[in-house]
Amino acid sequence: MQIAVFCSSSNKLAPIYYQEAEALGSYIGKNNHTLVYGASNNGLMESLAKGVKSENGYVLGILPSYMRKQASELTDELFFVENLSQRKDMMMEYADIFIALPGGFGTLDELFEVIASAQVGAHNKKIVLVNTNHFFNPLIELFEAIFAQKFCDESNKNNYVVVNNAAECAKYLNDIAV
Repeated sequence: MQIAVFCSSSNKLAPIYYQEAEALGSYIGKNNHTLVYGASNNGLMESLAKGVKSENGYVLGILPSYMRKQASELTDELFFVENLSQRKDMMMEYADIFIALPGGFGTLDELFEVIASAQVGAHNKKIVLVNTNHFFNPLIELFEAIFAQKFCDESNKNNYVVVNNAAECAKYLNDIAV
């Protein structure tokens, strides 16, 4: 399975976030999945790739060419694209499933792109939010308000699943792979 992971490139986070990213990466590598990600050598992205590589897994990175100096050295295959929009398009093309770890505006942009694309029928791929340290709670509350106030049909709740940590994410991935 080719697993796209959206996550932070910040190096200033609490240790739990890096540990969880590395644990998810380790799962991806150990289970012979491919990581498809933003290819930064910083933050959760680098921790994720380290986890994959610790289990001799395969890492496919996609990075805008103007960010070339931030490219991780842990990729097995690295694509340079013109901009973030092309990166999202390529990640959507390559991925069989999407996972969002905690992150900033870039992560949210990627997450919203795949959720909105699922809503309009552009894909039917699974989307998983890993709610480490309750990071996504405010966003989940917003989603509930969107459904409650009828800005979006409740059937779209089926487009994503929320798990609490990397271990639950791994269990979910194992369950859907059967």
